[in-house]
Amino acid sequence: MSTQLWRALSLASTVAAGAVAQKAIATGWQIVTGHTPPTKPESPEVGAVEAVVFAALAGALLNVARVVATRQAAVYWARRHGGTIPEALRDAF
Repeated sequence: MSTQLWRALSLASTVAAGAVAQKAIATGWQIVTGHTPPTKPESPEVGAVEAVVFAALAGALLNVARVVATRQAAVYWARRHGGTIPEALRDAF
């Protein structure tokens, strides 16, 4: 049972962090560049440099958000269940 609870907590925190990060990336891109982020970077209407920069920034920030969310979920789990996460659950993330 605890494995399923951990996976649900980990998944929920990752999904929430991804949604927040995507909104932050879009808002930041809008502020910095003055236009909306490219929704289809492969489109010929989007410049190659812009597409690559956006993809690199978005990918990096989304992965950072995922790592932070998973670590915070593990901290919460450890506090809630007294100590670190069980060995069997460490492979779940």
